Amino acid sequence: LPTEAEWEYACRAGTDTAAAFGERAVFGSQAVYRATGEDPLELGGDPLKPLRFAQRAGEAEPNKFGLHDMHGNVAEWCSDWYRSEAYKEPARENPTGPADGDKRVLRGGSFRDPAS
Repeated sequence: LPTEAEWEYACRAGTDTAAAFGERAVFGSQAVYRATGEDPLELGGDPLKPLRFAQRAGEAEPNKFGLHDMHGNVAEWCSDWYRSEAYKEPARENPTGPADGDKRVLRGGSFRDPAS
């Protein structure tokens, strides 16, 4: 599994915006998430028709590194353990996170999560 920092680098693909595609992600073609109609990062989707299942892998537009489904569809585990205090420390280059914990870091969101 990648570390959270490695996953973030791969997802952003050299960008510094909220999503690899800009400040918002287009439902279905760039990301698959639970549309709410109120999420500032979402663009499109029908809040009245939530998805029952994930989209088939590889159908969303790839980022600049050629990676598909980094924004939503299914959440992905990272090798880092989650601990809320870890995010209070200043960011450093390629951090590895806590050595142990109860839950793994999840990245990417899923078709059941809002775009944010």
